[in-house]
Amino acid sequence: MIDVMSLIIQTMAEQKVVLKQNIPADLPMVYVDSGQLQQILINLLFNSIEAMKAEGEITITAKPYMQTVHNGERSSYHARVDSMPYIEMIISDNGCGIAPENLKHIFNPFFTTKTFGTGLGLSIVFQLVKENDAVIYFNSEIDSGTECHLLLPVKVSDDVVTKI
Repeated sequence: MIDVMSLIIQTMAEQKVVLKQNIPADLPMVYVDSGQLQQILINLLFNSIEAMKAEGEITITAKPYMQTVHNGERSSYHARVDSMPYIEMIISDNGCGIAPENLKHIFNPFFTTKTFGTGLGLSIVFQLVKENDAVIYFNSEIDSGTECHLLLPVKVSDDVVTKI
């Protein structure tokens, strides 16, 4: 997480964006490619920064994921979560939000509502998430902000692991 922050700290300062983190030190290790996780987080955080005109706030929260009735509203996403334990990372911002009609297209290559960029950022994120057996989905409301939920598989063997 430190490597990611060093890459975006200047942009956050220029935009007067405040970052709050709630990541407990005792979370279990996640079973993902560390370089790919960095790329995912960089893309997601830059999108959050760009969603704010200035003086916004981004909050990153990480916690053990618990399957509940409440998250049944996103059952198509949660159906991919098997018995493996997960860490849920939530990146939330108070930016412009994503219109409901656009939310279903955000992972499509070349889809963008911005006047700049290629529209490839979230499609790349989605591919990297799939490659790491993780799950991603968004909740958003226009003029209120966006929450990105990233479910990362927890280490269950002694293979390569990454600390959030």
